[in-house]
Amino acid sequence: MSSVGIQVGSAFSLHGPYKVWQTADIGYQLNGEIGGPVLPSEGFRWNTPTVFYAFDRAFIQYFGSNGIAAVESAISLLNDLPSASAMSSDLSEYPLNTRQVNNSVARLGIYDLKSHVMSTLLEELGLANPEHFVWSLRSRVTANNRTNYSVVRLNYDPVTIKPSSYVNGALY
Repeated sequence: MSSVGIQVGSAFSLHGPYKVWQTADIGYQLNGEIGGPVLPSEGFRWNTPTVFYAFDRAFIQYFGSNGIAAVESAISLLNDLPSASAMSSDLSEYPLNTRQVNNSVARLGIYDLKSHVMSTLLEELGLANPEHFVWSLRSRVTANNRTNYSVVRLNYDPVTIKPSSYVNGALY
């Protein structure tokens, strides 16, 4: 008789102010990024109970009422999340894969504003893309025509808060 262990593994990475070692030459501070990955003890987040937002004229003229509804829907999803104490210890009530690809829409180049808004809000709230930071360069040293990299895991299991090579069940 044999036993097999299965590691499911969802994951998260935290965003915060760039560290001194997070330089552009090893893949940090790229265009559009607002911070770098940090350790769980260094988590960076807003401490404001209310976030205010508005739509400017250019947004309304371009996206119209459907754009406003998409933003409102994204914000509602985040507002409707229960407190951490109301969630199970293994977070099993949440699916690991929530992505759905609509190939017809993708071929047309249609932009999913709601998904983009959610991604941006989560980044602003201190969560980074977990796939991006499963394996992260810490440093690079070149000597004698050889390059050595120091690699760290800055992606964490949401239950144990230990470094993880898994994101939503996929091993990286």
